[in-house]
Amino acid sequence: MDFRKLIYFEAVCREKSFTKAAQRLHITQPSVTMAVRDLEHDLNVCLIDRRRGELTPTPEGEYILQKARHLIQELEQTEQEIHTFLQKQKGGVRIGYAIQMRNALSKLLNRFRAEYSDITVAEHESSTPAIIAQLQRGALDLGIIAVSKGWEKALHIHPLYQGELRVCVSRQNPLSQAQSVTLEQFEHQPLVSLAIKNPLDSYIFRILQDAYPDKKLALRPCISTMMLESYFRNIANNQGVGLTYYDSWFTPSLYQHSAEEKPSCVFLPFDPPCFYSVAVVFMKNRPLSQQGKRLVDFIENAV
Repeated sequence: MDFRKLIYFEAVCREKSFTKAAQRLHITQPSVTMAVRDLEHDLNVCLIDRRRGELTPTPEGEYILQKARHLIQELEQTEQEIHTFLQKQKGGVRIGYAIQMRNALSKLLNRFRAEYSDITVAEHESSTPAIIAQLQRGALDLGIIAVSKGWEKALHIHPLYQGELRVCVSRQNPLSQAQSVTLEQFEHQPLVSLAIKNPLDSYIFRILQDAYPDKKLALRPCISTMMLESYFRNIANNQGVGLTYYDSWFTPSLYQHSAEEKPSCVFLPFDPPCFYSVAVVFMKNRPLSQQGKRLVDFIENAV
């Protein structure tokens, strides 16, 4: 299978338009249209519903879309790891963080680059488990994550600030009118999970369990997805509720369709509140370079 066909198909689904997808990919529209048709022919299935005014994936297309996005993410991650390896050879620092932190951290890291022009910084956006895995195998030098219990033995942890775990609820859900949510109320709601395999493997569930050490959570996800965009879309469509980090850097509003729209979800605090710590982390068994130490100091002083 030509990998480019999957990339073109993903762009069409993201933009909901062949024309906009072509503009995004900087190629002609006929090339995009032909690639998607060829992919449908290769798989012998219709992937996009073209009958409506807005292009949407069919159920088969939605399945292929999630697989395609996973493969694209793997490719981008491999390219990033190669790039950061070469950066390390030149004396740079490789740092990983969640995509929702991009707006805040990109500005902060650009300030660092301006002040320390001799230090190269390679940024990598990923999930917390992926960041920890890359720290362990040496593909990253630093990570900025919401810390769960149990990592103190393996990681140096430099706390930056405290965030609050919140329940993400569609405005169509009667629960959206509440001021807060108890753990019991949350457990009785249909749940959307963000995980690749086992729905209960979602890292954010660990953060929630840490906040209630004396209680075994009874979580029963009804929908599981690999992509954040699908995660928030399922919640907005009232397919279930979810969990989200909520702090000064983590921005779930990135997943609104447009700035003009009324937010399709509300973010309700737990009662009592559920807090977590955001920290800079790095491996204890791997010495941090002087460049890395400068970046850690810079971030701690900036927060």
